[in-house]
Amino acid sequence: MIHSRSFLRILAVSALASPLSAVQWIVDAAGGGDFLDLPPAIAAAAPGDVLLVVPGDYSGFLLDKALVVLALDAGVRVTPLSPGTGFEVHGIARPGLVVLAGLEVHGLLGTPAALRLSNSSATIVIDGLTYTTAEPRFQVVDCADVRLRGAILHELDVVASRVELCDSVAYGFKGADGAEWIPDGEPGTAAAYGHVGLVDADLHVYRSSLFGGAGGHAYSEFAVGGAGGAGVELDPNARLLLAGRPEDAIVGGAGGWPTYTNGAGVSGGLATPSGWVRASGASVSSYWNVSYVEFPTPADPLLAVLSDVHAGQTATFRVRAEPGATVDLLLGRNPTVVPQAPLLAEDLLVVKNRTFHLGTVGPSGVIGFNFPVPATLPRGFMLFSQAKVTFSATDVRYSNSVPVVVR
Repeated sequence: MIHSRSFLRILAVSALASPLSAVQWIVDAAGGGDFLDLPPAIAAAAPGDVLLVVPGDYSGFLLDKALVVLALDAGVRVTPLSPGTGFEVHGIARPGLVVLAGLEVHGLLGTPAALRLSNSSATIVIDGLTYTTAEPRFQVVDCADVRLRGAILHELDVVASRVELCDSVAYGFKGADGAEWIPDGEPGTAAAYGHVGLVDADLHVYRSSLFGGAGGHAYSEFAVGGAGGAGVELDPNARLLLAGRPEDAIVGGAGGWPTYTNGAGVSGGLATPSGWVRASGASVSSYWNVSYVEFPTPADPLLAVLSDVHAGQTATFRVRAEPGATVDLLLGRNPTVVPQAPLLAEDLLVVKNRTFHLGTVGPSGVIGFNFPVPATLPRGFMLFSQAKVTFSATDVRYSNSVPVVVR
């Protein structure tokens, strides 16, 4: 006999796992699939299709349709064959969904691997990105909903876009050292920027570390070393929501020799008002010229999935929140962005199909949930998750989201 609660859970899982009509294509550089390279596979696929990519070397690409591109294992290397594109996603309209999972982006000498997301109202999920080229920055321009998870980045540049960065690391670049003809050291760059455009930049950082670049050293003791770059640099009216653990660091780079200014953890633009910040949990080296900083008490909640998710196995969710709070886990097939009050609180990010009541957070400050992933789910199947945490009758907050890609 199945216990009634278990039976209800099985029904809930079945509802989430409704049949899919997406076509799956195999991309294999060694010749064992439908396509040898990503550009022709993207050209042939229809919106909603899934490209399963076998480890190997592939060309950079422009993605202009809603597809799932999933590496089947580590070692899917995307390298531009000419200057320009490592990958670019452009012009995807809602309700389309773009997923890029498990890619490694490399740059050849003299061929910088541009990473750019632009002009898209659809949700773009990038899961498990490794970015080894030294330049240029990873730029997000005029995008409504970008969710980065498990990424290693250099200079995340957010322009008039909403970006959620989880379980990731970003680095700024070191400033150039001085030379005889230009003796002063150049400043280091920020690990992440929030630039406004027609709309404000909105950067949400969870369980991630951002390290500003060090300033360049002066050519001689009579010159000036470069200032260290900020962990995050914000334009006027750009917003930063930051939540993490003590081991998550937002740190400015060291000043160049002769010692100049170390960078701030969070830096605002010179205009007034400057950036708006809500911060809890993470370690921030310092704040400089930020118009408004809010420190919520208790700290904002965090949601994580402990490992990659596979069909027929169990996905383990963990919520970190103040002991005594009650937690509900929202799971759904579709993402959304519904702003909540006050302005800097986290948005509702999941169109929920099911809600699982996890109970009350104990003294450890962590509560978990094991979700049985149906064995029938195909690779590339997507779920979205978010925790709803009730601290009191007047204090209900949402955690970060976690996009779940079935691998």
